Amino acid sequence: MAPVESDYFSSNHLPLLLLFGKFVIVDLCLVQVITFCKRASKALPPSQTTRVRSETRQKNVSTFAWLAVASLLVTGYQAVRALVYSYDAWAQEHGETTPGALWDGWYAGDDDMTWQLGKWWRDTDLIKEFAQPAMGTSKGLWWTQQLLVARLAFAAFLGIEGHRRDISKKTIVSLLMLVQLSGLSIAQSLFFILLLLTPVPARPAQSQSHARWSPHPAVYIVSVFCSAACVLAMPTLASNGLGLIALAGDFTAQLFLATAVRFVPKSWGKEHSDVSSAHEASASIYRGIALVSFGLFLRRTFWAALLNSGDTYQRRFNFVWTTHVKQQRPILEKLFTASVRILGAVHEDPVVSNIGWDVLLSGFALCTWAAVRGLDVTEMLKSITPWSTKKHRANHKRVAFSPDVKREKSETPASETPAPSAGKRGRGRPKKNAAPATASAAAPATPAPSTGRVLRRRTELETPRKDESDLEDAPYVPPPSTAAEVASTEREEERNDDLADDAEAAALAWGLSLVGGLGLMSSAVMGAELRSR
Repeated sequence: MAPVESDYFSSNHLPLLLLFGKFVIVDLCLVQVITFCKRASKALPPSQTTRVRSETRQKNVSTFAWLAVASLLVTGYQAVRALVYSYDAWAQEHGETTPGALWDGWYAGDDDMTWQLGKWWRDTDLIKEFAQPAMGTSKGLWWTQQLLVARLAFAAFLGIEGHRRDISKKTIVSLLMLVQLSGLSIAQSLFFILLLLTPVPARPAQSQSHARWSPHPAVYIVSVFCSAACVLAMPTLASNGLGLIALAGDFTAQLFLATAVRFVPKSWGKEHSDVSSAHEASASIYRGIALVSFGLFLRRTFWAALLNSGDTYQRRFNFVWTTHVKQQRPILEKLFTASVRILGAVHEDPVVSNIGWDVLLSGFALCTWAAVRGLDVTEMLKSITPWSTKKHRANHKRVAFSPDVKREKSETPASETPAPSAGKRGRGRPKKNAAPATASAAAPATPAPSTGRVLRRRTELETPRKDESDLEDAPYVPPPSTAAEVASTEREEERNDDLADDAEAAALAWGLSLVGGLGLMSSAVMGAELRSR
């Protein structure tokens, strides 16, 4: 007699409970982030609540809020579509009937139910099934590797900016969980809203060493290369059913980058002279991430183009003669075919579609952020080039005089030049035919009744007063306590609304994504954001 199947494993309660649990976790993370945003908006100082700044902030917050909503709807739809696609494939394989609509049938019913979610959940390994199109094909892996490297860059940005702006640990962990459970584009847009609402630290009473301290770059670089090794070995492990090991290693590296600055010992870092130097040292991690992203993107693009370019030779049909000679396809045609197939993978499989739309929406959010903040394109390029020199901020804080101004000050105006002293007048009356200029020049030389009083006045006019000369003032040297307080003060630089510069930053960010993928774009934008202070 055959064993009786347990009703528990055939019921729809277990899959519905797990899916509902994921939905609840995502909602709790969203509530935590939104609650912190409300508290941050109410805690803004008076200097940030002026009419101009409030209008600009409200416009930018609305932009990224709509981006977050659009990302949530798109990624949620693609996730549900992937589950429905998996159930349809299982039903066709096992000969089960599927209802005509999503809401037909009884989800928690008995054996005669229409939706067999319990049997589908028991017979299907969703992790392995979803990993196959994402990591088992060259087209899916091209999108997946970009998303994983971009997650790494965002985790580092989350840790550095969260520490700088004193964002709570719960909010940081909630955003990191949203990256894993929902999508990178959603968490990225929400974090950009947080940055707009916290232009200064929430608690300005931070210690000076806390503000000027940063971990050693090697602490970050080790995690970056460990994550790169996991991403590189992910296709091999996924083919052997060990893809979870690579995913767990990559998530561990992201968690370390997002929280390392909060628990790393002080001996593993360095206390800098000012806050700007600390931010610049922290931004050096993006050079390593850019190098990893560029290398992985080139390698994956080469193999994807090679495997999706089609046949080397194709038959040219001749409508006149019966012979159809094979001709070699040009390289541009093969590249065009490969590009169409790689980009078209977004609409083929729902799993790849979910990853691809997340990559596209994340890139659009980064371009929007670069335009909103007016990032300097030079700083964006310096953030991803290993050979770039350090930025000397001390030169920007001093007053520089042009040579023309110095020359004008050194020269004496003609109106203030003393009249040349007339020659010694001889005896007798002057000649009648003397030049008028000579007479006018000799006129001031006529002795005045009180010669001593005139000489005294001339001496007072020619001698400059010390309190009227700015060049003779000694430079102001602040006390050590004031200098340390200024060096530890966080500040936001004012920017000019220049449409050309904003468009240039956004265009450069999008161009970098074509060269090195989403990871290179994230490194340039986030590194420039850190270096701009």
